Amino acid sequence: MATSALALLMLLAYQLPLHYQNWQSDYYTAPGKQLTVVLNDGSRLTLNTDTALAVNLSDKQRSIELLRGEAYFQVSPDKNRPFVVSNGTAKARAVGTAFSVNKTDNDMRVIVSEGTVEVSAGTADVPTLVHINQQVDYQQGRVGPVTSSDILESLAWQRGQLIFNRQPLSKVIREVNRYRSGQIMLINPKLKERVVSGVFDTTDPNAVVDGIKTALKVSSVSLSEQLVLLY
Repeated sequence: MATSALALLMLLAYQLPLHYQNWQSDYYTAPGKQLTVVLNDGSRLTLNTDTALAVNLSDKQRSIELLRGEAYFQVSPDKNRPFVVSNGTAKARAVGTAFSVNKTDNDMRVIVSEGTVEVSAGTADVPTLVHINQQVDYQQGRVGPVTSSDILESLAWQRGQLIFNRQPLSKVIREVNRYRSGQIMLINPKLKERVVSGVFDTTDPNAVVDGIKTALKVSSVSLSEQLVLLY
């Protein structure tokens, strides 16, 4: 009973900030939904599930603040107005290109599928150049090294897929939770590092749970339609 009550409190604590971010945003998506927006400069934004962002277009700059989630940006060229996406601390700057930004807590991942993007962590930081088929992570206040990116896998969500290649279960559950109206929680900490591989349909996140239960031989209990515990 104590575990169930704690889990319900954690679910409530998770959901309250989301409503505030939705209120701050210009565009947002609910879990399991996507949204495509064309700005008045011609740039095209595709919001993935459970995403919120604020838009500010001025004469000097086009600014996007990613409040949560993940979005893909197809930027209309304008040399006089750079296109900047921020998570509140780090920035990704482009003139005419296509790239995605994924925000997790205070961290950010930038993946470039076309052109070049400059990523920086502050005004004094020397920008890191990220080119086509590359990615970079911003973590703990620093921009990490640039690495190659499998664009088909990284942007599979645009095709309605989730692709995991030997990913820890904790990371998989975190990603799947973005597609559900409720939460899946790992009660047994020993399960966190179990690895998962597979291709899953984003329109049926419950099937992902069933697949994980079968593959890893774990059990579950549903406390409500909103909350599932794995152990």
